[in-house]
Amino acid sequence: MRNLIFDMREKHLQKSFGKFGKITNIEVPLNNTNNQNRGFGFIEFSGKGEAQAAITAMNASTFKGRPITVEFSIQKQSYETKV
Repeated sequence: MRNLIFDMREKHLQKSFGKFGKITNIEVPLNNTNNQNRGFGFIEFSGKGEAQAAITAMNASTFKGRPITVEFSIQKQSYETKV
């Protein structure tokens, strides 16, 4: 997901996205200089159907006051060549 507020942490995402299914992992990378997140994060569900339900419900919605993008992740190399 992209466009997260900068004080968002894993516990916030667990609470909001846990209703779509069992979450197996959440990562919100932090900026080492100011300890704020970098505006994006990853949520891994136990099944693809659960992830799809979260995407369908949350993509292009407003989350904590910001419009967010929620989609399946792609490999970093693929993303970098796409940009």
